[in-house]
Amino acid sequence: MGAGPAGLLAATQIKKARPDWDVVVHERSPENVTYGYGVVFSDTAVRTIEFMTPSLGAVLASQVTWDDVEIRAHGRRFRSAGHGYVALSRHRLLSELAGQARAAGVDLRYESPVELDALRDRHDLVVAADGARSRTRTALAAELGARVGHGTSRFAWLGTTAAFDAMTFIFEETEAGPVVAHGYPHGDGVSTFVVEVPRGSGGAREDTERDLGHWSRVFAAHLDGRPLQAKDPRWAHFPTVRLDRCVHENVVLIGDAAHTAHYSVGSGTRLALEDAFLLGQALGRDDSLATALAEYQRRRMPGVRELRAAGERSMRWFERAPEHLAGPAPRFAVHLLSRASLLPLERIAADAPALVAEAAGLSAEEAPSSAEVLARPLEAARRHLPAEPETAIVEGVLSFATGQIANRYLPPAAARPPRAPSPLARGGPKHARGRARP
Repeated sequence: MGAGPAGLLAATQIKKARPDWDVVVHERSPENVTYGYGVVFSDTAVRTIEFMTPSLGAVLASQVTWDDVEIRAHGRRFRSAGHGYVALSRHRLLSELAGQARAAGVDLRYESPVELDALRDRHDLVVAADGARSRTRTALAAELGARVGHGTSRFAWLGTTAAFDAMTFIFEETEAGPVVAHGYPHGDGVSTFVVEVPRGSGGAREDTERDLGHWSRVFAAHLDGRPLQAKDPRWAHFPTVRLDRCVHENVVLIGDAAHTAHYSVGSGTRLALEDAFLLGQALGRDDSLATALAEYQRRRMPGVRELRAAGERSMRWFERAPEHLAGPAPRFAVHLLSRASLLPLERIAADAPALVAEAAGLSAEEAPSSAEVLARPLEAARRHLPAEPETAIVEGVLSFATGQIANRYLPPAAARPPRAPSPLARGGPKHARGRARP
């Protein structure tokens, strides 16, 4: 169920693994209708995709690429280089995956809503790729140990013809409080522009949410006079999905139905494609359906935790953006870059030496206390920072003494550490443990 990235690639991989099976994809929406804009992949994710599906990898090779992250706050702009991204429109991605599925012999049925019980009775295997609001997960919540929470910020997935040349995080003040935008290019002359309203910023003005003109004015300085547009004007709280099990009898959940990764780390589609590939691999290795599904669940469930946790750390950081903005702009920018993946300060300095040097040079009077800004994103990590109110040192990740980043952790004009190749590309179907997108 579901003709998104997970469902389409899973159908292709299963048909290749079991060519004697009849593989059918049911999708509620019409073909060529998509409600999103761009899909972004990190360089690590691209290497993984090239291994899993070379034809999609070839498509990505011709799409929009960029290296930088740009942070716009307090009237200033800060850049961090060397990250590496590829993006394409969601429509282009789905078209490519649908073409692969049809070429493999998959039967794609659009505008074809189906009921779970009927599918389970008629088919040997049901793959539920029905998204973050999965009806399958709701129906089997007890059996799967499903828990769904929601972030406190509200967001809308918008687009604009304004050009961006970096992964851009924009923070603007409004009468109701700070608001955030996440912008990036993806081709077709359109950029993705996600608007996020933290709790406490505009909660009393939800009547303005659907007013695209309002948001075009709020972010006018960043849109070159171009209006915002919306394929789907709905606003929502981001769902955080956790399962104890992704398999129940002959049903397996994949993609956002099984787990979500916050849009600020850009890993949701990557995880969905990995799910689909690894499920196909499991079904191809073992003739027993029950054994194959058990093996997929055993291997895959731990594999998604790292990126899911990074996404949740990042989500909580953006929810607290109004608090973080109280600090000096350079410190705020370093803080943002470290929010999800606990990057060593040396790594941030290698990508943005001037930014880190400026942040490190702040006086104790200008800097927030160690209990404030840099503590919060790391509270969900395995190691808590700060460990003491006055000073915290965690293996050189971030060091604070009287509110300062310690200069002794700045690298001596060192080159950026080499990136490890994708484990999937190195050694077959294992989870790729790359850095989450800043």
